[in-house]
Amino acid sequence: MTDLKKSKQLFRHVISNLAKKMNNVMRARGALKKIGTRFCSFLKMGAMSLETFGVYFAASMVMHSIGLYSLIKKEGGFRNVVQAIAGAGLEGVLIFLIILALLPGCQEGLREQGSYLSSHYWSDRYAPELSKNFRYYNIIPSIISIFLAVSIVAFSMLIITSDYLFQKKVGGRPDMWVIIVAFKDCSSLLKSEISSNKGEFIRLIMGIASITFLTFIICLLQFKRERKQGVLPEKRTSRYCKYYIIQNYLSFPTIFLLLVCLYAMNSWMPVYHAVASLLSSFYMVPPAGEIRYRMAKINHPVNEGKSWPNVVVAMHESLSGEYMLTRESSLKTTSFFTKMLRSEDRFYVFEHARTVSGDTVDALTAIQSGCLPLDHNDGRDIALSTSLATEFKRRGFDTVSFTSRALTMKSTKWFMIQKQLSENFDEVFHPGITKESIVNPPAVDDRTLKKYFKEWLNKRAKSGITRPFYAQFYYFNAHYPFLDNKDRSNSTSRADGMLKTVDETIENMFQVLNESEQLDNTMVIGSGDHGENYLHNEGEEYMRLKHWNKNIFRPPMYIHMPRDFLLSGNNATTMRENFENLRYNTYQLTSTLDIFPTILHVLEGKVNTEYTVTNDKCVRGLDLFAQRIKPSRVAWSFPGVNSNFENGSDGNLALHTGTSSSIYRRSDGNFSVVQYDNIPVGYSNHPKSKKEREPLTLLEWKSVVQKLLHNEQVDGAPLRKGCDLVAEFLAGVKIIS
Repeated sequence: MTDLKKSKQLFRHVISNLAKKMNNVMRARGALKKIGTRFCSFLKMGAMSLETFGVYFAASMVMHSIGLYSLIKKEGGFRNVVQAIAGAGLEGVLIFLIILALLPGCQEGLREQGSYLSSHYWSDRYAPELSKNFRYYNIIPSIISIFLAVSIVAFSMLIITSDYLFQKKVGGRPDMWVIIVAFKDCSSLLKSEISSNKGEFIRLIMGIASITFLTFIICLLQFKRERKQGVLPEKRTSRYCKYYIIQNYLSFPTIFLLLVCLYAMNSWMPVYHAVASLLSSFYMVPPAGEIRYRMAKINHPVNEGKSWPNVVVAMHESLSGEYMLTRESSLKTTSFFTKMLRSEDRFYVFEHARTVSGDTVDALTAIQSGCLPLDHNDGRDIALSTSLATEFKRRGFDTVSFTSRALTMKSTKWFMIQKQLSENFDEVFHPGITKESIVNPPAVDDRTLKKYFKEWLNKRAKSGITRPFYAQFYYFNAHYPFLDNKDRSNSTSRADGMLKTVDETIENMFQVLNESEQLDNTMVIGSGDHGENYLHNEGEEYMRLKHWNKNIFRPPMYIHMPRDFLLSGNNATTMRENFENLRYNTYQLTSTLDIFPTILHVLEGKVNTEYTVTNDKCVRGLDLFAQRIKPSRVAWSFPGVNSNFENGSDGNLALHTGTSSSIYRRSDGNFSVVQYDNIPVGYSNHPKSKKEREPLTLLEWKSVVQKLLHNEQVDGAPLRKGCDLVAEFLAGVKIIS
């Protein structure tokens, strides 16, 4: 009997558990059914009359108006205008539909006090005890719905504002990797805009916020109006669903698919582009692949026993030599640099330097590798696998990097800069290590690096280290929004205030070297990677990445040669000739590509022609010690790292010869002669003659191009690439008359 009783209890227990599981399954099926119903209801938000669609589309145009106006103004063209209007309009319609789907009271079939998300969620069918005793649970999903709706509005407003600011400050549209970095450094970028022009930024935000709020109110009122008129019935029936199934359930995905098609056609839709970029970043890598390019890791450096000087390289982000050298107020502000300019002793300031590009990706890589790639195969491999730190580390130098910019560029478009600032260094000092305050987002004040450089040198001295060192500085005060020195007294210009901090930074570097008794045995090379447009008139725009000009093309470049190095060497005649060449080249056409081979000359005594002769892979620079630059020298500017020159169909391209002008083919296909200003009288050791001050005419530039093309000179290698960009350049030069 006992066994029979236990068997019955066991049987009842099994049946009870099975019933519970079946009940759970039925509940799950019911929940899935409800989810499907809600999803269909969400799709039904796309059900709208032509009138409603027109209202939503018009409201979207208003919401995007400021960015749309800026885009049309800069890009123009019938096709671009139509695509921009269609993309912006449909993007707004989709956003409005999602917002209305989330707002309580906007869905048909909802309870009177519930939102779309909370409808029937805690219904009596599933949890009667919770529904009866905890009615407030119905409020929580409604709050979540409202929060999501407000978040989407705020996100859309932020993206539209950021896109407009990017167009205004930089030019063009931000690509995926720019957007990723913007999200990473969102707070820093916000601080930079506020510090740059607080009043204008606040007015912009308030204007866009007001416009966005009004457009959503208009859409909401239109939705309520159609509901009241019976266009959108309060109750669903099976007959209603069958009759309107194509119109209702397909309209929402149809709009989404149209957006996908327009996006594939490069239509302007900033919010959709931002969301797509964020999602794509989870499985995509930067162009050409960050992992592909690895610098040689030097674990066992070999000191060849040579007597080398210490070397310091200072790279000034976005520092314009045109602005710094040709304005008397700027020269008065930068008193230490002016002494360098007037020096006839150990300082060499190159008055007519040219950069390779207005994009840091190209410009900094040119300084680090001496290569401006002509293709994205061998050329880009050479450029991105070479760095100054690698060359010095290989020779047994102690290496240290000081950067005022935060190292947040890994897995972005600027991944190579992160490598150039951090790989093959014994120590790296950056804001993440120093914990200095970010004052020029995303960077600290350049002047704070003085303390860490001094401490590093003192630590070496206390340890008795006598090995030569390579110290690299990456300064950021000259980059937008420009760190302002508000103590300036001779100027009201924010740019001049920034230049004051740059001048103090350069002076600090020499002061630390002098105090540590290293100056007489240290070579210092400094340069802007490219220039910048420092605005002083309202309405002017930066546009550095889109369009270049004299402020972009002309960075400052300087060298300090150590006294011990000047006095050393077995061949005094050769040494004297080298430094006479260097002095002569200060008033000739130079390029930032010249920095790499000039440094190698100090290390090797001579430079392999591989680093000084342009070929079909790289445009190269010249060794400034080994030769006197000829007046016929040419230099090039184009984005060889950022884009593939070999396959390029559009982009910027500039040719430089002489010291007074360049010929420039803009990204929009227009040609112009860029004329440079002169250094004020009394500041230059080699004032230009009247003939030297005259720019070449378009016809003279045409002759220069034809000689490069037909005489098969090595400097004309870019013209023989045969890509669309070169073809358009040559076609444009051909019709010059």
